[in-house]
Amino acid sequence: MRRYVAPAAVLAVVVLGLGVVANAFVTGGLANVLDRLQSRVAWVVPFVAMLLLVQYAPLAARQLLARVRASARL
Repeated sequence: MRRYVAPAAVLAVVVLGLGVVANAFVTGGLANVLDRLQSRVAWVVPFVAMLLLVQYAPLAARQLLARVRASARL
């Protein structure tokens, strides 16, 4: 599946992931360690997962269906 992932999707995952990690360092270092400070950006992780799922689920479903059809022919 890695060869089908667009470089833009990899870039988005890396940049948004680094943003979440950077936010954890900043809020943990400059303020009290409170869960509410990270909750402002916690939605980014499921959002990126949903973006990848919407973009690549149809491709994965087609590949799986082709494998099932090929094995049924044997």
